[in-house]
Amino acid sequence: MNQFKLKFQLFNAAEKLITVLVLFYLLSSVVSALFQYNAVAFLELDRDLGRLLYKPWTLMSYALVHQGIFHILFNMLWLHFSSRLFLNLFDDKRFYALFSIGVLVGAAFFLIAYNTFPALTSRNAMLVGSSAGVTAVLIFMCVYAPQTALRFFTFNFKLWQLGVFFVVLDLMQLGSGINIGGHLAHLGGALSGYLLAYRIKNTSDDLTRFSDFWIKVFEPLRAVFNPKKPSFKKVYKNKNKTVKGSGPNQQEKLDAILDKIGKSGYEALSSEEKDFLFQQSKK
Repeated sequence: MNQFKLKFQLFNAAEKLITVLVLFYLLSSVVSALFQYNAVAFLELDRDLGRLLYKPWTLMSYALVHQGIFHILFNMLWLHFSSRLFLNLFDDKRFYALFSIGVLVGAAFFLIAYNTFPALTSRNAMLVGSSAGVTAVLIFMCVYAPQTALRFFTFNFKLWQLGVFFVVLDLMQLGSGINIGGHLAHLGGALSGYLLAYRIKNTSDDLTRFSDFWIKVFEPLRAVFNPKKPSFKKVYKNKNKTVKGSGPNQQEKLDAILDKIGKSGYEALSSEEKDFLFQQSKK
């Protein structure tokens, strides 16, 4: 366990996030199998705004759970790919901020669509998966570094072309009627990634501002779950203090004797100096 904690601390932001998401998937799968309880239901985002009022955490928590092994597998592969590009240029704090914003905007797209458009208002729908956050990171890099060269087997293409492909694919799949909520969340994540990349290229660092805001929001929780230990007054021992009474004068005499030994050797000391040095060595 200690080895796992040590390795986890050495991970970068994306590796830590991937580890957490995989553990959540495994845990929810085990709970569902052993206790016949749908653990996903507590974290998934419902289209019903009334239910959202007493489950507000689902605006973010839906990204922690996935439906099926292939769902989480492809999300983690794309998260690993896009995060490697991102973390070469930006820090962990901005990565978490970008992913979180993508998740929130993806949730907003899902809720607005299912409570606005007549074709969707009569449908029951739930949203799960980290796709919106993953898409935000990917599209951010497609906009920030569009000319980055990629190679897939024998095909060469630019990063911006990959971004366009995924956005067009989501738009086309909206008409299929399958996983509409998921594709809407993807588009929300894509839009947030695009806007944030555009703004940061124009010297507007919204990622840092959002990260600082996020830290302030969760500061009270950190104080609850990780209370500060009582501080103890440190007492430092003065290594130079070797005698009682007139310490500074005694120390100056000792320093002079040591300098004399360094220059001329022990034999150059007088009897008085040798006695003084002997007395100091016993303290």
